[in-house]
Amino acid sequence: MRLTARVDRVHRSASRLNPGDEITITYEHYRPPRGWSGPRPIPVLAKGAGYPAYLSWDSEANLYRPAARGWSFETAPSSP
Repeated sequence: MRLTARVDRVHRSASRLNPGDEITITYEHYRPPRGWSGPRPIPVLAKGAGYPAYLSWDSEANLYRPAARGWSFETAPSSP
């Protein structure tokens, strides 16, 4: 999947992202086979929806990639 996204907020960025920046994100989406016990698949994102994003910069491809696999577009669970 390849998509373009607009950055709304930035909490921390090593690549100097700013609110309002448009970025390109690429990743593979797959459906694991029944009984799968591996990494959580990255979900398909809904057009127009807002998501938190944990991304890593790929300077060779000049785009971002999910940094936390299936959790890359989810709010991190809070500690007890």
